[in-house]
Amino acid sequence: MPLFVFYGKDGPRGIELRNLHRKAHMENMTRLDQAGMLLFAGPLRNGAGQSTGSLIIFEAEDEPSASLLMQADPYTRAGVFGSFEVLMTLRTFPQEKGEPESKSR
Repeated sequence: MPLFVFYGKDGPRGIELRNLHRKAHMENMTRLDQAGMLLFAGPLRNGAGQSTGSLIIFEAEDEPSASLLMQADPYTRAGVFGSFEVLMTLRTFPQEKGEPESKSR
């Protein structure tokens, strides 16, 4: 299944909105995790330890499905992110033992 990266930068009310919508966001992330779709998900933090965005690496059927998944997340719907992108990616590293490097990478 194709891999995608979600990169969201918090808007001016990011911290406030994160606090308001954290429970619903975590329920959504748990659902995706239990479905085996998440490879990584977590907040991006500044030097003071405050959340400034989010990075999520996940599997989806295709680009439209990936975008819809991220647009449906409570943080995205609530306006936590001032901007965000969903991009397709390929896993090159780490390589699994015995796996030759793909020419399509």
